[in-house]
Amino acid sequence: MLRMILLVEDDGPSLRAMTLALRTAKYDVATASNGTEALALLAESRFEAIITDLVMPNMNGLDLINLIRRQWPDMGVILMSG
Repeated sequence: MLRMILLVEDDGPSLRAMTLALRTAKYDVATASNGTEALALLAESRFEAIITDLVMPNMNGLDLINLIRRQWPDMGVILMSG
């Protein structure tokens, strides 16, 4: 069974590279380019964890994590920054 990961990154090349790396490691990866997209995907599907960039327009990674913690308190979260 594949492990579902949500990857949130606004930089296209970084998003593609990380997606490839996670899929090579046998993760099933959904992607979002911002916090709003991530929240919509979280409402539709179940993920084991979310990996999010810190610096993004409109909603930074910390704001996204705070919203996730309220709705999905047991979700694993990794915050990254370039």
